[in-house]
Amino acid sequence: AQREINQHRTPSVEQIVAEGERRIKDSALTPEEKRRETQHIQQSLSRYVTHALPAMRPGNIPEKNFRNEGVVIGEDVLLAGKIDLLEVDEKTHEITVVDYKTTGKTHPSWKPLDVTLHKYQLQLYAYKILVERSKTYRGYRVTKGKIVFTEPDQDGAFQTLELSFDQTEIERVENLLAALWQRVMALDFPDTANYGDTLTAVKQFESDLIRKSL
Repeated sequence: AQREINQHRTPSVEQIVAEGERRIKDSALTPEEKRRETQHIQQSLSRYVTHALPAMRPGNIPEKNFRNEGVVIGEDVLLAGKIDLLEVDEKTHEITVVDYKTTGKTHPSWKPLDVTLHKYQLQLYAYKILVERSKTYRGYRVTKGKIVFTEPDQDGAFQTLELSFDQTEIERVENLLAALWQRVMALDFPDTANYGDTLTAVKQFESDLIRKSL
């Protein structure tokens, strides 16, 4: 839909659903999986597109791949990835990074913060770092991040979580990415059995990774 809008052609909801059905038909899924996913497209995708299509604007970049953007933290930490959508303001050189969540629980707020929401925030911080250090968008500022839920909540509303970035957390996430890089490159995977799965435990694990890498 975004690519069509960038070509000044606004597709209908029916066209978008038909394209989704075609991609499922041509996929390597089993017949039962194809049946289930086609039904999901007809029911859920059509509702979300009806909600989201009026707000789409030309110039936004869908599915931007940063594999060849030369993004580096420090001297040797290489970053890559694909971002669902970049909302680009060419006048101000500001960008909002957007990630779509098509499965799982819908959240109306960042509070109370749990492990899942913490990971969503880490993802948006990593995207900010990725964009601002890329060749294409050097000189742009990522001012905001969005988690967009494409499934409605129990009241039928579509939720979006918006995040403003904190400089201290940006630096922490950069250090965390560097610590993860060191561990992966060395094939040194720490034992997590003693941490547990609470948010406090996850944050402690991240702090320990950073501390041991410095």
